[in-house]
Amino acid sequence: MADNSKDIITLIDPSGNPVEYKWLGMIKLRGQKYVYLMENHENCHELTILKYEYDEDHEAEAYLPLTKKELIDELMEIFKEEYKDEFIF
Repeated sequence: MADNSKDIITLIDPSGNPVEYKWLGMIKLRGQKYVYLMENHENCHELTILKYEYDEDHEAEAYLPLTKKELIDELMEIFKEEYKDEFIF
């Protein structure tokens, strides 16, 4: 059995609770990096897309919510194309 633990990250939700996410992938678009995540439980089928940043020393990571609908839509279309064989849309 493969060890998929490295594909799981824990982030803190707005209420301060830890939430585990499956790391689905990363994309670079116009000089910025974005990550595709899905909550790590069987009943979750909702995709989360966050902007990925890190400090100059690459020691601290930040996952930031997206606010522009056009950007979210563009990243979703890219995801659908890249992962069309793995997910049903």
